[in-house]
Amino acid sequence: MTVTTHALIPALEDARAAHAAVIDKFRADLTVTPTGPHRRTLERHLADIEEYMGRIDNHVRAVRPRRLLGDATAIVRTITSAAVRAARIPLEVGTVIAEGVLHARHPVTERRLLRNIQGEYAIAAQALAACRVGESVAALADDERGMELMASLRQRDEKLLRALESTLEQLAQALVEATAENIPTPARYLTDQGHDQRWPDDRPSAGGPIGPHPTGSGLRAAASAVWAGSMAAAQQRMDTTG
Repeated sequence: MTVTTHALIPALEDARAAHAAVIDKFRADLTVTPTGPHRRTLERHLADIEEYMGRIDNHVRAVRPRRLLGDATAIVRTITSAAVRAARIPLEVGTVIAEGVLHARHPVTERRLLRNIQGEYAIAAQALAACRVGESVAALADDERGMELMASLRQRDEKLLRALESTLEQLAQALVEATAENIPTPARYLTDQGHDQRWPDDRPSAGGPIGPHPTGSGLRAAASAVWAGSMAAAQQRMDTTG
């Protein structure tokens, strides 16, 4: 009961909140993302995690103990977070739309796309870390359903990060080449490339996590660092509440 109340439920809610932030970010970026492989990647992931949001909510309701004072606190926390996020969305989306109107005569620049994808990668890595924490805590709490739910969502996050890694690397390379040769912007790269986006050193993951020892990718190292920090925080929380 203690593990469920003080560790499992907050971990699941944290994973949900992290993925809600991904939804907000992706929706905002889609307003300026050209049609192409990268846009389809964002749209597919949005559809996936929006489905998982409801599944997480249903599972939290199923495992939440009844008539506990902590429940009221958790509910208030969830409602407050949702309200803050809802208030922020129009501002973020409005900023993106305003920039699009100001630059309506020109396509979005490659540097802007690069910054957007960097932000998408960062927020997706945070969501992955929260998902891994939720999966680990669910295993410790003997919550098989929660563990399966977090594992399935984790695999989708890992697939997304691999796609974003490839897009970032290739767009950055195109930007450097365009700058050196003084040719038109490579933003159209995102619309012209229809091949599968993979790192040359990627190994089939078979649903497994991104390896803890990346071969030549600072982005993966950063994601691993986020994961390690999140696990340390989760362990500390369990030590203090157990």
